[in-house]
Order: sequence, then C-alpha cells, then structure tokens
Amino acid sequence: MSDVARVDVGDDIFRAEVIVAACQSEGLRVELVRNDHPETGSFRSLQPSYLLVRAEDVPRVQEIIRRSEA
Repeated sequence: MSDVARVDVGDDIFRAEVIVAACQSEGLRVELVRNDHPETGSFRSLQPSYLLVRAEDVPRVQEIIRRSEA
C-alpha cells in the first residue's frame, strides 16, 4: 500500500476541480477534500482545499499545480 500525502490547492474550489481533472487526465489518482463556504456555495472554501495523492505522485501533482498558475 502506498503512503498518502496531502497537497494544498488553496480556497478556490473551481481551480481545485480543474487541477483534479488535469491530474486525472494524466492518469493520477487524486481525491479533493474541500470545505464549502455556506455563503459562496462551491466557489470558495472555509479552509484551504487539498488533494490526497500517493506520496510518489506528489512531484507530478505539484507540477500540474504550477502549470495551473500560469
């Protein structure tokens, strides 16, 4: 069994969902953990969202996150 790591993706849930889709399109298994804000619905979270990923996939996920910031 692989170790699981947490990778922060901020409080913009739309951006987090785009990152999840990009990771999945590259064959990575990721799970988004988010805490929706009751007033903004699914646009912002109360606390930063994060991805659960296999520890060995962290560098690839971080590269996808960097690309999403461009």
